[in-house]
Amino acid sequence: MESSELQSAVEGYMEIASLSRTGVCKAIGGLLSPAQFELWTRNELAPQDLKAGLSLETVNAKLAAWLESQRVKDRIEARLSALPECVETPTLLRIQQGLATAKLLPTFFIADGGSGVGKTTAIESFAADRHDTFIAHRCEE
Repeated sequence: MESSELQSAVEGYMEIASLSRTGVCKAIGGLLSPAQFELWTRNELAPQDLKAGLSLETVNAKLAAWLESQRVKDRIEARLSALPECVETPTLLRIQQGLATAKLLPTFFIADGGSGVGKTTAIESFAADRHDTFIAHRCEE
């Protein structure tokens, strides 16, 4: 990616993600100060403005790698956010049916079962959809 394209891409990502210059500088390991980063975005950063042994090519490579990692992270987060919070399993359906029945009748419901079968998830899912529901539960180890 050409330097001006990289600068535009980094600035665009910063705007979309509401990132500060300081945040980007920290993310690339402090290679640049926020003032140096500002010069870089305007294509005014000179080699003499850099720390000894650091080149503009190194700065560009580091920023390009950071930008790509942010894009990968965003793609992963988008995929994860599309996953359901609660998967309908037979246990979930049985517990939610029991809770719905207890809500309609003057009775209570006890969900009992082994660890990790989805009792708490089912109960929390049921209560989240019904704001007039009181759930009392106790977990013992």
